Amino acid sequence: MRFQMFSTTFFILIFFSNSNLGISQCLQDQKELLLQFRNNLAYDSSLSTKLVQWNESLDCCQWNGVKCDVKGHVSSLDLSSESISGGISDSSSSLFKLVFLQNLNLAQNSFDSVEFPSGFGQLMELRYLNLSNSGFLGQIPLDLSRLTRLVDHDLSSTFSLSLMIENPDLGRLIQNFTRLRELYLDGVNISAKGDEWCNAISSSLPDLRVFSLSNAYLKGPFDSSLVKLQSLSVIRLDGNTISSPFPEFFADFSNLQFIGPVPSFAFLKKLTTINLHANRLTGQIPDSLWEGLENLDFLDLSENSLEDVNEEVPISSLFPRLGSLMLASCKLQKLPLLKNQSSLMMLDLAENQLEGEFPTGYGKLKSLRILNLRRNNLSGDIPDTFPVGCALETLDLSWNFLKGKVPKSLAKCTETEIINLSNNELNDSFPCWLRNLCKLRVLVLSFNKFHGNISCLHENTNNWPNLQIINIASNNFNGILPANLFRNLKALMVVKMLDHLHLYLAETNIYYQDSITVTVKGLDIDLQKILTIFTSIDFSNNHFQGIIPDTLGDMKSLYILNFSRNALSGHIPSSIGNLRKLESLDLSFNNLSGRSRLRLEESHRAAKCRRSQRVLTLEMMGFVGFD
Repeated sequence: MRFQMFSTTFFILIFFSNSNLGISQCLQDQKELLLQFRNNLAYDSSLSTKLVQWNESLDCCQWNGVKCDVKGHVSSLDLSSESISGGISDSSSSLFKLVFLQNLNLAQNSFDSVEFPSGFGQLMELRYLNLSNSGFLGQIPLDLSRLTRLVDHDLSSTFSLSLMIENPDLGRLIQNFTRLRELYLDGVNISAKGDEWCNAISSSLPDLRVFSLSNAYLKGPFDSSLVKLQSLSVIRLDGNTISSPFPEFFADFSNLQFIGPVPSFAFLKKLTTINLHANRLTGQIPDSLWEGLENLDFLDLSENSLEDVNEEVPISSLFPRLGSLMLASCKLQKLPLLKNQSSLMMLDLAENQLEGEFPTGYGKLKSLRILNLRRNNLSGDIPDTFPVGCALETLDLSWNFLKGKVPKSLAKCTETEIINLSNNELNDSFPCWLRNLCKLRVLVLSFNKFHGNISCLHENTNNWPNLQIINIASNNFNGILPANLFRNLKALMVVKMLDHLHLYLAETNIYYQDSITVTVKGLDIDLQKILTIFTSIDFSNNHFQGIIPDTLGDMKSLYILNFSRNALSGHIPSSIGNLRKLESLDLSFNNLSGRSRLRLEESHRAAKCRRSQRVLTLEMMGFVGFD
């Protein structure tokens, strides 16, 4: 599991008087600068919702993503999530001539392998600058320190940790940001000691309300200079190596609502969020954590080295408003008591030492969207108690000792995208009723005791149009491979960029990503993130018979195909040569015979794969040969 929290940033729209003084008209020089800027950008027009709609015959103040002040100067430009991949390489870009800009948002783009340009300092009217997850690389230039009017500054990087603040250091970079209220540098390599980064922030940012510096390579201890920041309401420091006792001066922050790695919260009665994920906390969770936090909505203590967390905790009565509970890898031995937890949306107790039967109450939590109990010692049946209107999106119960059948009430959870029940002792026929889960993208039933055929998938229905991964390996399935199943997997037929397989909880600004284990050339690989374009079909180590369906050739976006260790016969269908994205093909240990004409498109890829022996596995099949 990988988890990311995105801080909420707000557009601060200052001096936009259109609503009061009528609609302003764009000045000609402003339109020309915008058009020059767009024409120099590299972007995917099929994914763009703003740039592609800029019509030269219309007033540029009415273009998507553009706002103007009363005089017709461009004052706000929002090109976030426009699939931009290049076009701002240096200070000569026409973007930096839009000197009346007060708000600029280029977040969630892909300026891959482009050094952070130095021209942003020319936009000295900026109040809001959001370049989060924009893909820029390297040192953040001193040029940015000229933006003395900034109120909200976001350079955070969640998926690509490639920015750094080294020379100039943090102190020089933010020395002129005296008006700044929100600073987000998550994922930026600052590499500073406690007194360095604490003094830099406290001496330059007197009105700071939010600072978020998770995964920024910061070190401790905390410096008492932080006590100057009396307006602070949000601190985020998770994912750093701050080995420090709880600083007593934090108690003086009357506005503090969100804290990073600190072990006691008794005085923070209004606290709503605690995120101590992936720190170096040790010892027992203090009793004060469970007292007086009636407003707590989010609790994440996962991936720490906590000890003696082995008592049942009455979560329901202590945290009535709790929406997310993350206690993965905490050495828990007993399941938390959850009754009538109507607000709970996320429950992650993976990789603990939990024992006993699966709790009946968990399935009844109607608002629950993510349930992850992976890699524990749970036993017994999965209760058939999922309610009507179930909101579940991810169910991961893999690597336990669960028995019995897949509960049919799971069919009520029509929002489900991920089901992982692998590595248990489930003894059931194929759960055909799962076909009704139209949003399903990952189905993993491998390493259980499932049996019988899967002929129900041969019916000509719209089975799983969004399915990206199906793994039923190492069971006792038999019969023929249903040709219509592969005909109905629409998501595998089109070569396109699939959506990131992570779930966004809008209510809490949280992204959640589950992990999954796949087998490639006999090796188990744990995907900590289910990749954007990852697709896989694994029916290996069963008792399937008959021919390989020709319809497999329609799976144009398939990356991994594994039918090894079955009793398949006949020829390899030539249509497999249409699988242009195929990276791993394993048909070994079957009864395939005769002469097969196997031609893979993109012959340079096929040749490379044969030489490295990492993709094509055809041994032990009685082959005469293939052309």
